[in-house]
Amino acid sequence: MVETGIDLLRICAFCPNPCRAAISEDIADQRESRTPSALAYLAVAVNEGYVRPDAETQTALRDMELAELCRPLCVYGFDVPAELRAFARQRFDEGTSGA
Repeated sequence: MVETGIDLLRICAFCPNPCRAAISEDIADQRESRTPSALAYLAVAVNEGYVRPDAETQTALRDMELAELCRPLCVYGFDVPAELRAFARQRFDEGTSGA
C-alpha cells in the first residue's frame, strides 16, 4: 500500500500518463520535463543520488503548472503536486540538499 512521499512519486514516475489529457493545447510551454511523471522521476533521481540537487533541479521541481492541471485525472487519486512540494521543501528549504 502506498501512503505518501517517495513511494507515491515512484509510482507516478513510471505511470503511462493518462493524466496528460488535462494539458490543453493552448499552453505554450509543453515540454516533457514539466509533466507530473517527469517531475516525479526527477525527485526520485535526486532522492537516490543520481541527480544533483542544484539550482536548475530546484527550479524544475517547483514548476507545478502542468502537474496541477493533471491532478484531477490521476487514475490513482494521488496529489502529485503536493508530494513534489513536500519533497522540494524537505530537500531544499530545510538545508538537506547536499549541494
